Amino acid sequence: MHIVGQSSMYPEMRTAVTAPGGLVVIGVFFQLTTDHSKSSLSKMGNLLSKIDQLTYAGSTVNLQYFDPAVMLPENTDRFFRYQGSLTTPPCTENVQWTMMREPLYVTNSDVGSHLV
Repeated sequence: MHIVGQSSMYPEMRTAVTAPGGLVVIGVFFQLTTDHSKSSLSKMGNLLSKIDQLTYAGSTVNLQYFDPAVMLPENTDRFFRYQGSLTTPPCTENVQWTMMREPLYVTNSDVGSHLV
């Protein structure tokens, strides 16, 4: 999963995409588990229930409550960091990547419901 953020120096995403230091991405790997109690996606239910409403760039939804910490592993002290590029066009090389070492866990039913 990629969580993309833009620098506050660039108020518009279209500017941040091409500007030096314009973007940061936090990458989190998913690992399959059969233990439903470890499912990270079940903790994201409030967000996932609205995700189908995000149909185009710039779409927004209102959430009564969402804790962004559920999108990260418990241990956020272990990560790799490097300068890189976007993984999709325009593939600009102005991204500071932070890849979390520990994965989030998902079940087969999570994959079928939310990650396809």
